[in-house]
Amino acid sequence: MRFIAIHHNTNLVMSNTKTEFTITYTESVDGGYVGIVNEVPGVMSEGETIDELRENLMDALAAMFEANRTHPTKQLKNPKVDTLQMAC
Repeated sequence: MRFIAIHHNTNLVMSNTKTEFTITYTESVDGGYVGIVNEVPGVMSEGETIDELRENLMDALAAMFEANRTHPTKQLKNPKVDTLQMAC
């Protein structure tokens, strides 16, 4: 999967499909910002600036997608892999 950009309106672009994610962030007590991707539990990051936070959240989201894509499905017997497309 190729990730192209994250914009100020927090759009994640994957190939030719655009999916929007909501981020929530706050100022960190140590300086900078800390934030999460609301729709994807466990994806969080930090950055010195809001732009750096957005880039880091994008990297965290991409890493989560890759980890889940390559994670073996042990609960299924003879698993089949397919794709699912969602129009947004």
